[in-house]
Amino acid sequence: MNETEIKISTPSRRGFLKAAAGIAGVTALAGCTITKNGTVTTVTLNTQEVLDYGNTVLSFAKAGIALPFVAAAISPAGMTIA
Repeated sequence: MNETEIKISTPSRRGFLKAAAGIAGVTALAGCTITKNGTVTTVTLNTQEVLDYGNTVLSFAKAGIALPFVAAAISPAGMTIA
């Protein structure tokens, strides 16, 4: 029988910021529409759609940070996240 070892690293602020930047980029792309008419390519950004996606992501992040073990993992000792 083979045993598989899974290593889980401690969450870091740098990793959190990288993930947040990635989510922001994907959110911005979700609001883009690309149309092509002959040789002209138009990229349109629907800002309301980006705002809606952004608010959804923020709500999810706030809910996640509210969990005690997540808040303890990303904040320095003796600090709380409100």
